[in-house]
Amino acid sequence: MTRRLPKYDSPPVNETLLGLQFDPLPKLLVAHMARFLADLGDGWELAPEVVAVGQLPPLELGEQWGGSALRLQFAGSPGLRLRATDRANDRLLQLENGWFVLNWREIRPGSKYPDYERRKEEFTTLFRAWMEFVRSHELGELRPSVWEVSYVNFIDREPGVWTSVADWHAVLPGLLGPMQFDSVGAVQTLEGRWRFAIGPDASLQIDLQHRARTAAGEDETMLERLVARGPIDPARPETLTRGFDQGHEAIVLTFGEIASEAARKRWGYRS
Repeated sequence: MTRRLPKYDSPPVNETLLGLQFDPLPKLLVAHMARFLADLGDGWELAPEVVAVGQLPPLELGEQWGGSALRLQFAGSPGLRLRATDRANDRLLQLENGWFVLNWREIRPGSKYPDYERRKEEFTTLFRAWMEFVRSHELGELRPSVWEVSYVNFIDREPGVWTSVADWHAVLPGLLGPMQFDSVGAVQTLEGRWRFAIGPDASLQIDLQHRARTAAGEDETMLERLVARGPIDPARPETLTRGFDQGHEAIVLTFGEIASEAARKRWGYRS
């Protein structure tokens, strides 16, 4: 269990993620992954596959800066990422040769997302099933290497929150300052990235983007993505759970610390 953290009655959460990277298994085929997802039973349905994302380079976990903008590395063909959704369509299980990920998604506006402990329990149950599948099919040793916890928030444009990008600093004063200059007009769009250390070997990355919720470019939103990552010691399975707890705690606390008091109040903050 993690320590008691702040709660929000109506946070702007659109998606959450718990996942881990593992060393690719040379014997693992797409057919194996499809079989595993099919064996989950009637509560899950296969979704269209997408291109695999590949392995994280060491830079993503360190304190260095700079380098190529390319975030992921591929060994040969990138392969496929297979996916399955549950009956409610708000859980998305994603599997590729190197990643095991469970998402919750806001399918209906205002849907309440499951609490962290429940999501961690769901992930653990599914990952244990994956480990047993790999073992029983003699696909090799499953060696986890990286844990990840992510939250995606949609802070929509509306009166009392923000009406132009120039107002963003009033929503997230911990990250942004006023942007007004005599030589130019009001700021029209904004995108930014920050990375902070979490202890000696993990990090929290925050991304901000000016986005539209619809393909037609309607419903402006501030997309705030908080991603915590750190290493897993394959010889010590408890480092996965500790990493999840560490990342979740950092995200929840930082989310509140960078926001204004007015924003926290609007989201129903309670200690």
